[in-house]
Amino acid sequence: MEIRGTFSELILQSMDINERTDAEPMQLFVEDVPLVTGRTPSIICNEASDPFNRSVPYERYRYVLMLHRVKEVLRKWCDGTTQEMTPDEACRAVMHYSEHDSYIPAGSITPGYTFVWRVGHKRGDA
Repeated sequence: MEIRGTFSELILQSMDINERTDAEPMQLFVEDVPLVTGRTPSIICNEASDPFNRSVPYERYRYVLMLHRVKEVLRKWCDGTTQEMTPDEACRAVMHYSEHDSYIPAGSITPGYTFVWRVGHKRGDA
C-alpha cells in the first residue's frame, strides 16, 4: 500500500488509515529538502510496497516516523484539550517528535503560525 500527498494532507489522513496486522508496518516519508512545509511531497507506505525500487528515488525522501507513532503523537497532542489541531500544528508536532523523540505540549504552538521545519540532520549524519 502506498499513499502520496503533501505532508499536511498525509498527517491529517493518518488517523483514518487502518493498518493491516498481517502486513509490514506503514511508514511516513517526506521529500528530503532543507525546509519542510505542509506542501512538501510525502509518502505513507509499508516496506512491502517498496516504492523506492519502483518510481521514487530513495535519495529524494527521508524517513519521518512509523504511522502508528504519528497517530500516537497526534493523540498525545490533543490529550486534555478541547481545541482542534490545525494542519500546521499537526505537522510541527510530528516533525518535533521525529527529531527530538519528545512531544510538544498542547498550546505551546503560536496560533496562526505557518509550519516550516528546518531539517536538523541529513542522511548519514550520526
